[in-house]
Amino acid sequence: MKKWTIVTLITLIINLSLPLFSVMTTITEAAERTTINDTETTVSPFVTEVNQTEATSATMIEESQRAASAPDTTTSDPTITENAPSESRTSESTQALNEPTETLETITEPSSEASTSTEVKTEVGEDGKTRSYTEGYWGYTTYRYYIETQEIEVFGGSVLYIFANQTPWFKHKDVKKITIRGPIHYDTSYDKNLYLNDLFAGLTQLTAIEGLEYIDMSSVKSMKGMFSTCRKLTELDLSSWDTHSVQDFSYMFNGCERLKSMDLSTFNTSKATDFSYMFFADTAIESLNLANFDISKATAFIGMFERCRKLDTVDCSNWQGVRADNANTIDIFKENDRLDSIQLPAGSQSSFKAEIPLQADVITYNGKWVNGDNITEIYSREELLGQTDRTAGHYYRMKNAYEAKVKYVDENHQPISEEKTIRGSLSANYDVSTPEYQLDIPGYTFEGVPENATGHFTIFTKPIIYRYAAFITPVIETTDSSLYQGQAFDATANFIKGTDHLGQPLTLDNPALTLGGDTVDPNTPGEYHQTLTYEFKNAETVVSEYTVTVLPDQTTAALQDVRLFIGDTFDANAPFKQVVDKDGKAILADKVDHYFIDDIESRTIDTSKTGEHTVRIQLQKANGDILESDKPDAVVRVKNDETAIEAQSIDVYLGEEYNPAAGFISATNADGETLSYTSDMSWTENGKPIDTTVAGSYQVTYGIRDHNGKMVECHTEVTVKDPVADINVTIPTAMLFANTENEGLAKTIASNPYHIINNSPKIAINVAVSAFDAVETNGLTLLGADEPDPQVESNSLRLALKADGTEVISSLTEATTNVSIATLNPTDQLTLTFGGNYFGSAKQGVKTEIKDKMILKFNVMRD
Repeated sequence: MKKWTIVTLITLIINLSLPLFSVMTTITEAAERTTINDTETTVSPFVTEVNQTEATSATMIEESQRAASAPDTTTSDPTITENAPSESRTSESTQALNEPTETLETITEPSSEASTSTEVKTEVGEDGKTRSYTEGYWGYTTYRYYIETQEIEVFGGSVLYIFANQTPWFKHKDVKKITIRGPIHYDTSYDKNLYLNDLFAGLTQLTAIEGLEYIDMSSVKSMKGMFSTCRKLTELDLSSWDTHSVQDFSYMFNGCERLKSMDLSTFNTSKATDFSYMFFADTAIESLNLANFDISKATAFIGMFERCRKLDTVDCSNWQGVRADNANTIDIFKENDRLDSIQLPAGSQSSFKAEIPLQADVITYNGKWVNGDNITEIYSREELLGQTDRTAGHYYRMKNAYEAKVKYVDENHQPISEEKTIRGSLSANYDVSTPEYQLDIPGYTFEGVPENATGHFTIFTKPIIYRYAAFITPVIETTDSSLYQGQAFDATANFIKGTDHLGQPLTLDNPALTLGGDTVDPNTPGEYHQTLTYEFKNAETVVSEYTVTVLPDQTTAALQDVRLFIGDTFDANAPFKQVVDKDGKAILADKVDHYFIDDIESRTIDTSKTGEHTVRIQLQKANGDILESDKPDAVVRVKNDETAIEAQSIDVYLGEEYNPAAGFISATNADGETLSYTSDMSWTENGKPIDTTVAGSYQVTYGIRDHNGKMVECHTEVTVKDPVADINVTIPTAMLFANTENEGLAKTIASNPYHIINNSPKIAINVAVSAFDAVETNGLTLLGADEPDPQVESNSLRLALKADGTEVISSLTEATTNVSIATLNPTDQLTLTFGGNYFGSAKQGVKTEIKDKMILKFNVMRD
């Protein structure tokens, strides 16, 4: 490289001093005015001006270069030797691209590369923990480097240069995670920004990159070595990248040892020319689908998959345009000794000057490859890729012998016995339907020979799966049952459902089911305990217990006689004494099977006239038999109502206790039966009680109800009397003289006895003569007590009064008044007699006539 002299450099600076100074001043001022925060960066409005000015400066520099004896140039694509590095390759071409002329490095790069402040700041993260960071600038955007977690966070904005040694992470090779928060804008007119070689290369501790979608890749021409030796990177999301301009993908994922898979289905490789070492030493990757790759312009595939030691399958099915004479494909699959399948286009579309290594397992594999779509198409490993008459298809390493597995699984596809392996050459027939493969596995039952038990070996012979059903615990569901005495016993009534040892539905006719326990006698009430047992070979035995109850049939048809009265309504239930069903529940007449009146099926009787009617019924028992009502038949008698009551009026004296029974004479009920008096048979008018302390009259009603509840009444009167009222005693004169004897002058006379009775049970009374009225006739004179007896016959009479034989008044005259004669205790009686002497003539034929009666009045007073 030709060196510029200091004089030339100074002259160039002087010539450009004004615009350069202006540019640098503008940049400085803009940087000072740029507002930076945690989430976004305010980009200076002078960025466009800076880019334009920078482009002008670069043009002037180039012109100066040409004027200064044309300095040496360096190729951007040095020759790559066929000798690969030990485990990952360093991109020599990338290194050359990142080394422009000395003058360009001196003038443009120092002011544009990422710069980091040494000041350590802190903030509280979302997890509440304090974390430390330093802050720096990358062009017109800021970034942070978090010290504890070794993470870089880049905020969106504009940068002057985006290639590798200008990035924030170039100075932090220990970074573990990179997060880009917003779009990164850069000048795509600056050619160096289009070669993003080794952009993330050498970040051996990096595990994740987020926000790659914020980097616009649509103009990028080279991604060479972009992620080279990112040994700990486990995944990449490149789905948003537009790669249609990319020409160089070489070394892109070189040495990404932990990437197991990559989705490159969105990659546009239509301009790509170099895929050399693209996946070199990606030792974890297992499969790659590159069917979408357009390799029509590609000429370099050297070591593309070299040392991908776990790579098992690759899809190159749509690759077209590769020829052994126009592309370098040497070592494309070098050291891929585990590659087992590859999808290839027809040899007429693409062919490679390369061979596939031998599989490590040389005992199993014979070094040949076979088309899985046409197993007659077989190639050696040396000729497969370069065969021009090869048909498109999925090719597999060919085995010395192919095998198929005979598996024994349960209904859940779980293995229940050791699998068997059968082997044979490709296309050879096999037969595992024979008894030796139909195993007798304890606890399981064989379901049948699988469809593929016979066939021929293919590249991927499907497993022959013998399915077995596990012996599960059989299930028997039974229920208690009951029947009525005399009914037939049905064993099926106790069985609900069940499943056998295979889970299949059970029916009672299954030979594995047996009945046990008591023998049911349907004619004898009681409980019978039975069992239903499932027993099958070595399956689990299950017993279900249940009870059969024979219930007594309580059906009864006992009737009774009924009496009705004229006009009553006949109730068909009235003759039922005990009419019950099988459960002992009463049956009403309308539910009776057959009802007969006078042997005619009917439920009505004419009660408008007297008479007798027979009733019988028929019931159906639990077993269907007919039960006739008991004999003799019930009789319904229709008769007249004989309800009657008779009573009398009575007297009660003051102070006496009133007894209504004294007025009751007799009573009969509707049936003519004699009734004794009860207190509810009588009542006073308006319910007013009889007051025996006051003389007076009271209306008393006696009554009873007939069969319809209608009252039959008899009305009487109770009189409360005062015993003090005068008592009149009439003395017939003839009666007195009837006993007169013909004896001397003083003839004795006497009367029949008279009785005064104290009817009061409580009151004692004094009896006194209040007055004596005498009527004088024919000269008959009553002698007073102070008058002497006559000495000669005279028409005179001395009349005396005796009480209980004791004379109480010796001479009764008209002047006799208020003479007390006796005291009568309650219920006592007093006997009164009249006697005395008559002093007139009593000869035969000679008799004094006394026409009127003599009247004796008594005054009765309370004691």
